Amino acid sequence: MNQNYKEKSKCMVLKGEKMKRNISYVFSACCIFFFTALIAPLADAKSEIISAKVVDYGIIELQTTASTEQPDDVIINQLATSTERIPAKIGTSFGIIFKVDGPPDGEFIDLTANWLFQKDGVKNPESGEFLHQATVPFKANIGKLSLQYATFDSANDLVPGNWVIEIWHQERKLCEKKFEVYMP
Repeated sequence: MNQNYKEKSKCMVLKGEKMKRNISYVFSACCIFFFTALIAPLADAKSEIISAKVVDYGIIELQTTASTEQPDDVIINQLATSTERIPAKIGTSFGIIFKVDGPPDGEFIDLTANWLFQKDGVKNPESGEFLHQATVPFKANIGKLSLQYATFDSANDLVPGNWVIEIWHQERKLCEKKFEVYMP
């Protein structure tokens, strides 16, 4: 009888160890489920935070006016012509008007404008090096229209071919527009 009791005890110990393992598996599964449930909304929020759409594009008219409130000139911008074809003339400005969407509406967000130039690049007058892109950090107001543009300031800028502007938020490209710059 004593031996029978030992076998039953041994069986109960084995069942106890299996039960502990099963409880451990259930506990681990619950932790993973709850961790995923807590983190998933944050991941969704990141993925839904920002999108952008090009609303208009083309040649931009720049006007400077003196302001009594600010000693520096204030630049007033307006789209003069909607076009993808841009004449390579000194003083010509072109770019995009875009809208950033995502929560929270009205907040400012850090973005980057990445200008990509024709394969030959734009010559830097100071260093003599050819630039194949220019990166400009800026802030945009979520839910409002924003403007990004380039201006041909010197003869070195007059590079015909495809020019592309990309708008980025962190590591994600939100929108882009390609322009064909031509010699008039």
